[in-house]
Amino acid sequence: MKDLIKNIKIECNEFSLELLDSNKISDRYLHWLNDPEVNRFSRRSGESFSIDDISQYIEISNKSNDVLLLGIFLNKSKKHIGNIQLRYFDKRNRLAEISTLLGEKDYWGKGIVVEATRNLINFGFNELNIHKFILGNIVPNRASSFKSTTLGAKLEGTRRSHFLFEGKYVDVLEYGILKEDFYKVFPEFSKK
Repeated sequence: MKDLIKNIKIECNEFSLELLDSNKISDRYLHWLNDPEVNRFSRRSGESFSIDDISQYIEISNKSNDVLLLGIFLNKSKKHIGNIQLRYFDKRNRLAEISTLLGEKDYWGKGIVVEATRNLINFGFNELNIHKFILGNIVPNRASSFKSTTLGAKLEGTRRSHFLFEGKYVDVLEYGILKEDFYKVFPEFSKK
């Protein structure tokens, strides 16, 4: 996978997805990871991070044959506003998961996460031969559930009382998306 994505750049409408490297680490990125509101629904919630933590995370991701860590960069200003990660966790069955971090709050609710995710899913199906994507979120994160269903994902299961969120256990919803589900929702991608 690393040979294929060495110089990856996935063009979206207003932004592009580009491989992260240590040159793209900023104080803003560090701020996102330490902002409780940005990380409210994340496993990172309650943790604190340093520039060294970010650098190490990027280095480990870039060395891995199973992880594709991309930054979300605005086309006009080249501003780094978030990240998206594809983790190819089961190569035998060709299963992958996607996680997102939209750090710049000014861009929340503008469809950027859906746009980034659909472009990365399209790349995964076509370039990495992924059979199925798994998307999951805790029940209180309704925006993430909306993203999954907007992409054509189907609810496949609920892990009951699985995640400690703000002092109480909540369910985790697991969605799956197959190629045919995705291209039914986004037929324009099937022609590419």
